[in-house]
Amino acid sequence: MIGTLALRFAQADLLPFDYSAYAAEISHMADDLSGETHTEADAASLKLVSDAAADLSASAARAQEALRAISAGGVEPATKERINRALDGVEQDFLTPNGLVGRPWFKHTIYAPGSYAGYAAEIMPGVTEALAKGDSAVLRQESNAVAAALSRASARLVEISRLAQNSGADLGAH
Repeated sequence: MIGTLALRFAQADLLPFDYSAYAAEISHMADDLSGETHTEADAASLKLVSDAAADLSASAARAQEALRAISAGGVEPATKERINRALDGVEQDFLTPNGLVGRPWFKHTIYAPGSYAGYAAEIMPGVTEALAKGDSAVLRQESNAVAAALSRASARLVEISRLAQNSGADLGAH
């Protein structure tokens, strides 16, 4: 499976990432977590995450559409490289410099092993665990970190859309 994945990436003009599906999963999880709040402060913290997840979904859909529009017509090598670097960078945007509260070595705000789940991945682990503990202060901190990460990823996807649209316009002009 890893070999097939490596071949697919090596042969693709544009990296075959599906950020729309990724964003939909994040948005679904944010909506699920919103139903688990007990206070207005917790609900406000999770609204930040839900709003940022909705923005990410919209940005991912626009980027996917722009990439689909240019994929058939080809892309100039320099533009292809810029788009691929940006696509690769989206995942880096989900990292937080300070790591998760109590586990600073885990930097990914969307996926990390749960504190009590062994190696099982947990979606939005900082937010999920703060909710489970009923710790509103940590929930606010983790929600802010997740919302900031989602906003960074969304901004990068907007940049990808712009690059793809400009690439399509440039190809149409020739």
